[in-house]
Amino acid sequence: VTTNEYLSMLLTAMTYLIGNSLETIVKVASVGSDVELSPVYLNALKLLTWIFPNLGAFDLKVYVAYGLALPLVQVAWTMAYGICYIALVVTLVVLVFNRKEIR
Repeated sequence: VTTNEYLSMLLTAMTYLIGNSLETIVKVASVGSDVELSPVYLNALKLLTWIFPNLGAFDLKVYVAYGLALPLVQVAWTMAYGICYIALVVTLVVLVFNRKEIR
């Protein structure tokens, strides 16, 4: 773990990019007829979906752009997912920093 600001900024940007595109990549890899992946790579991609946040779930621009009604059940599940993910990350951070001496 480092305190370098540039590395922190790079890791944050990469997490954002992966979180926005990973679901699409997995769908294309598993359903797409143009792409043939071995089961090892497909399972590795599916494992990454459990590690990185699915930021595509929070994308509501289609509903806003076309003036569609927001499905309240989907919004509620997305909010629950976000709260659970934040709670998990905060718990992991607390566990890591409890063991580390901060000056």
